[in-house]
Amino acid sequence: LLAAILAGYLLINRPPTPVYLAVVDASTGASNDGEITRAAEGAVFAINEEGGIDGHPIELLKYDDHNDVTSAVGIAKQIINENKVLAVIGHRRSTTSIATFPLYGQAHIPVITPSATADEVTAGQPWAFRTVFDNSQEAAGMAAVTVAYTTTKRAFLVDRKSVV
Repeated sequence: LLAAILAGYLLINRPPTPVYLAVVDASTGASNDGEITRAAEGAVFAINEEGGIDGHPIELLKYDDHNDVTSAVGIAKQIINENKVLAVIGHRRSTTSIATFPLYGQAHIPVITPSATADEVTAGQPWAFRTVFDNSQEAAGMAAVTVAYTTTKRAFLVDRKSVV
């Protein structure tokens, strides 16, 4: 009876299981400062200070792909095979995002990039998101600003995919 009471107490009072998020950034090497990782760490700290997600603390699993496509694909496969994360934050560059986002999508793992701008990053990828404009949106904005603030009356956008 005492063992059952102790087991019940431990089950009721055990810490909640964590929610795992992965962040894939380029934090080493030239021009790689790890800003995505630092931002994710700050957000996770703030969320955990407020009690986590539905009482579950967030644990951030950090990966460095060095902005290299081969490394990024290997890391994506590792994340998928571990079957542990709720979502992925990253990758930094469009090249690494284009190479990995379909893999996450096939595994039904949502992924969000704060920096990859190529249109192809999220095109046709229902599990892929971004917090930054894509290249087409940036071009349209630049054209609008040019017309609004210069003597230019019209601007044309040329889509490189439709140029023959």
